[in-house]
Amino acid sequence: MKSTGDELFEKNAHTMLRDIGMEYLPIASGADLDAVRWSLTHRALPQGRREAWLEQEAPELLAYLECIDRHGAAGWRTANERVELVASVFRQNCGLPECRRPWLRYLWNTLPEMASIGRMILDRQSDELCEFSLADKAFAAEDVARYGENDGGEGSSGKVGSAGTVAVPKPTPRRNLRLRQVPVLLTVLEREILGLKDESKSAKPKIDGPSGTDGPGGTDGPKVTGKKGGPK
Repeated sequence: MKSTGDELFEKNAHTMLRDIGMEYLPIASGADLDAVRWSLTHRALPQGRREAWLEQEAPELLAYLECIDRHGAAGWRTANERVELVASVFRQNCGLPECRRPWLRYLWNTLPEMASIGRMILDRQSDELCEFSLADKAFAAEDVARYGENDGGEGSSGKVGSAGTVAVPKPTPRRNLRLRQVPVLLTVLEREILGLKDESKSAKPKIDGPSGTDGPGGTDGPKVTGKKGGPK
């Protein structure tokens, strides 16, 4: 038997689908929309069943909202600007949608972009966790070797380990993400939030100095031995 909270959660999800004129969609789409709508309206992370839903069913959307929330008002502003950008494109090409709440329809069409950005965040977190795991493994192996040397090649109990291995944390495998992935053109603020830099601007051209060296006024390049002067 469903609790009152579960029934209210499903009712809100169905209401979202009705308001955007797409009641034929699965209830999962309405639940995603309701959670993100609540966050953008209150400028806060989802709570209760909305948070639990995103954790289990749409972790990429939750990752996006968490990243936005860490940057305060500027983060929430850029999220609303992304919705407005999608809305302007739809208004120019398709006109106003025939539904009760057009803004919710625009938000629903923005969810794949938000999910794609959230997927980038999850991928970066997974890469950082892998790097931490590898660095921790190297440190632990070096520490065990040094500790064994101090005890005559054996550990404090006379053994380094049955197979000489060291237990290290392993990255959690990424869940199968439900929302489709779409190409996204990030704004300047979104690049700052994600910590991405424009390599085309930061990259500096390589300048060759005298005698084939890097940079002006560098050291002399390779010297040629033998008689002075070239062939005549």
